[in-house]
Amino acid sequence: MDFPQLQPFVQHFTQSESIGDPALHLRERISLSGLFEKILPEQRVALAVGSRGITSLVAMVRTLVEAVAERDAHSFIIPSMGSHGGATAQGQKEILHALGVSEKTSGAPIVSSMEVVDLGQGTQEGARLLVSADALNADWVIPLARIKAHTAFQGSVESGLLKMLVVGLGKEQGARSFHLYSLRSPFPGYMIELANGLMAYLKIAAGVAVLEDANARTIRLELVGLDDFERTDSELLALCKKLSPRLPFQEADVLVVERMGKDISGAGLDTTVIGRSRHPVRPEPESPRIRRIWVRSLTPDSHGNAKGIGLADFVSAPLIEEMDPGVTITNSLTALVPEHAFVPPALEPERKILTEAFRSSGAVVPKEAKLVWIKDTSSLGRLLVSPALGVTLTAPAKPHPEGRAIPFLFDDAGNLVSFEQHWLKATGGPDTG
Repeated sequence: MDFPQLQPFVQHFTQSESIGDPALHLRERISLSGLFEKILPEQRVALAVGSRGITSLVAMVRTLVEAVAERDAHSFIIPSMGSHGGATAQGQKEILHALGVSEKTSGAPIVSSMEVVDLGQGTQEGARLLVSADALNADWVIPLARIKAHTAFQGSVESGLLKMLVVGLGKEQGARSFHLYSLRSPFPGYMIELANGLMAYLKIAAGVAVLEDANARTIRLELVGLDDFERTDSELLALCKKLSPRLPFQEADVLVVERMGKDISGAGLDTTVIGRSRHPVRPEPESPRIRRIWVRSLTPDSHGNAKGIGLADFVSAPLIEEMDPGVTITNSLTALVPEHAFVPPALEPERKILTEAFRSSGAVVPKEAKLVWIKDTSSLGRLLVSPALGVTLTAPAKPHPEGRAIPFLFDDAGNLVSFEQHWLKATGGPDTG
């Protein structure tokens, strides 16, 4: 089968002024806000840290630890990540270690437990208020959250400080309860109601909200009091959506994704980018319409969690080897999307995957098919595009060609060489992220 050529394209997204030193910025916010003055000597302060990668995460956690120590109080870190890490205490601790957060790097111990306390009914629909026992027993709690769009629910608030309280500190039981009732409850009012219920029990000193752009630069960092959690989540989410990168077309025959992972998106693949959600309640995105999706690998920081693998039509054999089925199934079932754990065909060699992807997309002449290859769904600044798709590209990011068109490059076994090797071959330049 004759495959199309690959032409490099570059997109330039809106650049916002970034915060050069997030940890220093946080330190200044702590000094100016007065929010830590309520912390008394010898009190225990729980720092709620999630599973999402955040630029300068370790430095920011250490800044919080040092600020608490200046009050002659004691910090400890709670993994706040629902069912991630295989829904085990050790698994969640290992995720924090992989993000660089440890007792050595932060100066505070990690207290990891899946034990939760049921505080009673939290919504009219019957959802329970479930929260980490360690957080409930702390004198103060400080959640640190990255503000992002959610892959399954849309509203004025999505992933942020409120979700950190409800799902992150809810551990596996809280996450399961949240997702179960969310299928038939109005969003985001339902999550706000649960968060407000938890706020009545948790002693929250402050919250740290972080917003990053498409290049993982910190562009907003807010330290806010309890009364400002919802407002901050809402304001930063609106800015996040405005800056979120998108693919510059309405439809394509084949999308090749170099890697997926929980550190890239909660669903492994950003559903708004690929145009698929396969969710029992959320409607499928209107665009882009992509007929076949092939994913090649899983990021190391996913720790085997390949939730979202079921969003693809084909996967490469290495991804199956990197996947931990138990962890993947646990996370998918907790989120009530067993479809996200379904395993697509993993054909060998990869030349066969490409052939069948084109064939099953309905591309009668593969050489004229519309194909795009990306590094991952959060890295859309560089695209490898077939000629037929290249002439249709249009977006605010103004994609433009770079370098020269090249054929697909296979090794002797019939497997593709990496996205980076193709990019280098086509542009003659180094990796630019």
